[in-house]
Amino acid sequence: MQELPVKSKDIYTQLAHIGHGTYADVFLCMHKTSGDYVCLKEMDVSFLSSDERERCLTEVTILQHLSAHPNIVGFREAFWKESLEESQQVLILVLDYADGGSLAQYLRVTRTTEECAREIFIEIVRGVLHLHSHHIIHRDLKCDNILLFRSGRIVVGDFGTSKQIIPTAGENQVLKKQDLTATVVGSPLYMSPELLEGKLHGFATDIWSLGCVLYELLSGGKPSFGAASYPAVVIRITQGEYDQLDPEVVSKEACDLIDMMLQKEPRKRPSIMEVLRSSWLEKAAISELKSEVAFINEPLSPYSVISADSHQASAKPYDRFTTGSVISTRFPPPAPMGIMKKGASPRVAATRNQKRLIRRSSSIKRKRNLSRSRVVSPLIWLDEEPPPPPVLPFRNPSLVAPSIPFKQHRATDYDSVEK
Repeated sequence: MQELPVKSKDIYTQLAHIGHGTYADVFLCMHKTSGDYVCLKEMDVSFLSSDERERCLTEVTILQHLSAHPNIVGFREAFWKESLEESQQVLILVLDYADGGSLAQYLRVTRTTEECAREIFIEIVRGVLHLHSHHIIHRDLKCDNILLFRSGRIVVGDFGTSKQIIPTAGENQVLKKQDLTATVVGSPLYMSPELLEGKLHGFATDIWSLGCVLYELLSGGKPSFGAASYPAVVIRITQGEYDQLDPEVVSKEACDLIDMMLQKEPRKRPSIMEVLRSSWLEKAAISELKSEVAFINEPLSPYSVISADSHQASAKPYDRFTTGSVISTRFPPPAPMGIMKKGASPRVAATRNQKRLIRRSSSIKRKRNLSRSRVVSPLIWLDEEPPPPPVLPFRNPSLVAPSIPFKQHRATDYDSVEK
């Protein structure tokens, strides 16, 4: 990693606190000179262990070495925050601000047709292809880490758990044993079986996560392996159990692609280029697909990368936009299946204050029954109602569909939940 300078963040005007994570707080800021809106990710590493500190620095290292790409979040700079206390060490990353929120937020309030899902998914796949061509495994691909711009641009973000690998002879998609971290990383609903079990893993673990993302795009936001508790999620993932989409509504090509990507055995999953070559993505009704197909038909050497010459415009500062109300990016994983009824969209659980009111209301009996029969899940939302969805300028305005049903529903997952 390049030596990072120490300087003040006074060149940025802080506008709002828009999110937080395990190690970081995220702020919407404006550059005082250029007027650009940016995202400042602040990480206080003063009291972190060496492993946790290394994880924070990983994102900086990866973003410094990645060339510009329209489907990867734009990196502007990184520095140590100037502080009067010598013991305090705050790392700051300056990234492009995704003014459209996350894909998870978009799916909570919007249902998409298959054609719209295909347009979104191919942009995500292009970003992952760029990572894999640089030998980078993301390891935390999920709808919360897919960011949207009101211009229609879609990017992959959050590289805190990513890892760059060195290909081995004849087995260039598997991490060397000494490179495998003992810590399980990622988000449970999107984690591959091998990652959950702490086994050797490589690019195939990203393919699994992409399969989960595609499932949500086609199901209207329903998680592929959602369940009422964390242990139940783990069991469903390790056994490869998920509800099949209705083939009368979702095309066979899309269902087949999901099945291939969610194979329990990593070697049976397609590579990222095979995903792009799939019959379903070949039907993408966008002109840029032709240039992408021309690229993937060429031999991809282990160290070849996508040229960024055609993407110089995307690396430039973006036009200023009207901020209006600040959109929160503090979104947890999708709701478990156990709190959804048949045909319903994922529901945002009540906040703590709302829960107190609910306990005093007439619905106390239902809440009490649910708490007795289920283990409290770390996946249940504890957030405010999401803001309105961003308006993405897709070519066909009729791409939003009212509903995409499922082939089957288990009574234990849906019908047993009382209104």
